[in-house]
Amino acid sequence: MKTTLLAVIAVAAITGVATAEPIPAPADQLRFQGIWKLAGGDHSTVKTTVGKLPPMRPEARARYDAAVAARKAGKPTGDTAETCLPPGLPRAIFYPQPFHLIVEPNQVTFLHEYMHLHRLVFIQDALPANDDLDQNWLGFSAGRWDKGALVVRSRGFNDKTTIDTAGIPHSTELMLTERLRLVDKDTLEDVITIDDPKTFTSPWQTKITFQRLPDDTEIGEYICTLTNPEAVKK
Repeated sequence: MKTTLLAVIAVAAITGVATAEPIPAPADQLRFQGIWKLAGGDHSTVKTTVGKLPPMRPEARARYDAAVAARKAGKPTGDTAETCLPPGLPRAIFYPQPFHLIVEPNQVTFLHEYMHLHRLVFIQDALPANDDLDQNWLGFSAGRWDKGALVVRSRGFNDKTTIDTAGIPHSTELMLTERLRLVDKDTLEDVITIDDPKTFTSPWQTKITFQRLPDDTEIGEYICTLTNPEAVKK
């Protein structure tokens, strides 16, 4: 249950104990706050920063090739996102729908219009070992501020999703490291390092950019149903 400000004031008046107002995040961190949208481009097939497919192990490459062939045949049945299940990370941030980035001293929150997904990044928290985390769709994220950039590490994922629409797979050993920085006041860059030794022969990077939307932009309602154009028809 949330405690309201009036309740806090009332307790302070009764007990005589002074209460401090919440401490805002520093100004340089608050510059990240706002509503952001992917800055164009086709991200259905994610490539490395040098424009190549990631270094997949043979079994993973075979799964990828099968996914590409199934999609070309009009039967991408292995794609959980197209049956209205969460797309996972990093795929969720490749969608064109905007997200609201909220910055607080101890937490950064990503609120996505797409499926109303939300991701909590706990600032200065230690990232638990993978074996200590429940495997879920969006994993667990811990972050820190480093020279004006937000560094986010995430793991604890299930293996039911794919990296992109094309079908790059991953295992439960997936670890994401994101470095988000403001290129200018209206441009946010996210350099993503993907490390999954069961799927890839080495870690690899990709990079995406977001543009700031006006502050009065409304996050709409996007509910995935099996009648959506992108849903797999059975």
